[in-house]
Amino acid sequence: MCDDTGLVKQAVEGRSRAAECFERCKPFEDSDEGLAMAAVLVDVLRRAGRLADGAAECDALLGRPGATGVLRQVLRFQARLIARDDRGCFAVSDCLETA
Repeated sequence: MCDDTGLVKQAVEGRSRAAECFERCKPFEDSDEGLAMAAVLVDVLRRAGRLADGAAECDALLGRPGATGVLRQVLRFQARLIARDDRGCFAVSDCLETA
């Protein structure tokens, strides 16, 4: 809602709060659901501008054996976005097109 109405500061604040909630769920299970939650954390951190935190989470996830297939493509895409300080909104289909 904040993004849609141009409330950038509030959107970042909301994402930071969401990241805190996700971080309390750590360590994430090495299951599809656990790794998906960890990938959401990477996205939330990136969108909140917490790029170093997002990069660290992303790197850690890429090192996990369960990070394969579409999840791996998403994480590699996130890493590229973080590297160029891109805090925009993307869909899974966006990363599949560039992978």
